[in-house]
Amino acid sequence: MERKDLLASLFEAGLVRPEAIRAVLQDPRYSRMSIAQALVEGGLIDEITLAAFMADLYRVPFLRIRPGDVRPEALAMLPTEVASNFCVVPLGETPDGRLRLAMADPFDVTAEDVVSMHTSRPIERVVAPRGDIQEAIKGRAAAMSEALDRYGMTRPGAEVELFVMPDEETEEAPREGTLGEHDAPIIQLVNALIVEAIEIKASDIHVEPTENNLRVRYRVDGVLRTMAELPKTIQNAVISRIKLASGMDISERRRPQDGRSRVRLSQRWVDLRVSTLPTYYGEKAVLRILDKNVGLLQLSGLGMLPDHLALYQNLAENPQGMILITGPTGSGKTTTLYATLNVRNRISDNIVTVEDPIEFQLAGVNQLQVNHKAGVTFASALRSILRQDPDIVMVGEIRDLETAEIAFQAAQTGHFVLSTVHTNSAPATLTRLRHMGIVPYLVASSLLAVVAQRLVRRICEHCREETAPAQERLEFLRLATDHALPATYYHGKGCQKCGMTGFSGRLGLYEVLPMTGRIKQQILRKSSQRRISRAAASEGIRTLLDDGLEKVSMGWTTLEEVLRAVTVEVESLQGHDLHALGDALEASTERAIDPEPGSAS
Repeated sequence: MERKDLLASLFEAGLVRPEAIRAVLQDPRYSRMSIAQALVEGGLIDEITLAAFMADLYRVPFLRIRPGDVRPEALAMLPTEVASNFCVVPLGETPDGRLRLAMADPFDVTAEDVVSMHTSRPIERVVAPRGDIQEAIKGRAAAMSEALDRYGMTRPGAEVELFVMPDEETEEAPREGTLGEHDAPIIQLVNALIVEAIEIKASDIHVEPTENNLRVRYRVDGVLRTMAELPKTIQNAVISRIKLASGMDISERRRPQDGRSRVRLSQRWVDLRVSTLPTYYGEKAVLRILDKNVGLLQLSGLGMLPDHLALYQNLAENPQGMILITGPTGSGKTTTLYATLNVRNRISDNIVTVEDPIEFQLAGVNQLQVNHKAGVTFASALRSILRQDPDIVMVGEIRDLETAEIAFQAAQTGHFVLSTVHTNSAPATLTRLRHMGIVPYLVASSLLAVVAQRLVRRICEHCREETAPAQERLEFLRLATDHALPATYYHGKGCQKCGMTGFSGRLGLYEVLPMTGRIKQQILRKSSQRRISRAAASEGIRTLLDDGLEKVSMGWTTLEEVLRAVTVEVESLQGHDLHALGDALEASTERAIDPEPGSAS
């Protein structure tokens, strides 16, 4: 069907006169319009009559669209600029996976191609009056403005600019990520969310689709807070803006993507690591905020008690050997590594790091980014680093036997090595290394110390007050530790300074395990984690729980925070000594596997 067939059919049906059509088509005011739009704008035919006629002529369904008929999630499938330029509106998916698209001009194959590209779906056309479609698009724009007004996010878009970070392989220059001019409210909204998160020192922004809205949460001091619930109608536009500004493919919504962006606030730069994930109700986006303007913490600012701080500072000044920092993701390991490098960062030392990713740039330190596509792994990078005459080497994480062997050999041959592993405690790290395949003598001769750590929220100093914990918790703690329980407990009642949370900032809990003679003996004997823990206790080493209880008694944090962060292992139960029972079972097992000479097997 060609456009001239529409005019001929209108003539035959007696709906328009030829001379009237000529007058309209020769008028320069209508020269850039489609024929259908020119006929309506020129007053030659009613838009509803024309839409119904085209639907019958092209054998396409005709539909009237009224306010509330279009579902928000369908309306948000297409950027406002595309919908407005082509006068189309998505109506949702058909059972066979096609996108049902209401069009004012069903002959517009360009519009069909563009929409199909944006949504990655084939199109099923429906004809609707142009006015109905325009009202639906206006409703979406109104929802955007309502979102800005409702949540007070009316900051000018010029306050923050988003740039796509250069690609690691192509090294393309950063470019500004923008949507169309019709999506300016969405750009304002996303900018406002980022600015607010940076101002309140959030570490992450979670943009999560739910059944009825788009939830925005910030992670502040390690805990997520719901900050806004945005209309469902702007869900896809918000996610598209985030993806566009992070160098992702906005037309791909069925697989996870990763990207990077950089925010400029006046003369201040903040990096964002962005990840998207397709969920049941749509794509979720998480933005990790890496604020390089926040000064590096000194070791004294990490929350170590004086004895731990003095011990760790002495260990960190060793000319060679290895220190391992252990703990789960988000426990502050990278911060401790950077604080240690900050102490050792002298003009006389060559410091090289291999990281994934580089979270902060350290002046005077040579930092290398892992790039698996280019074949730069922790192991391969570490080999190259050792040929660069380094004094101090930091390996972001020991993930495999190859990396571990190279790192331990470097520590044994005159280098000071820092790295991390993922274990629950310092004694567990020693057994983990053995299970990875590192020979015990290499661990015993190279390792200086293992430091396990967790992060807990610090009680707000402005609203701290005494409190009484539940008796059940105290009874549980008496079973879990031989350490004296605090005499006084504190909590924050909430004030304006801490946003009524009772907390302000975070501090670390630490278990510092130096490689003493007794601990080295346990390593060489291939002892179990339990026996290493008992040996550490005999050396006076505080566990994470004991360190947390010390800080509870000092009013630094709450008992609930310590129990939330630390895995508690019960020492005794119902009068039975679990350690003695465990040691007896272990000894029995060892005799069965490796009986002593002269004994019955």
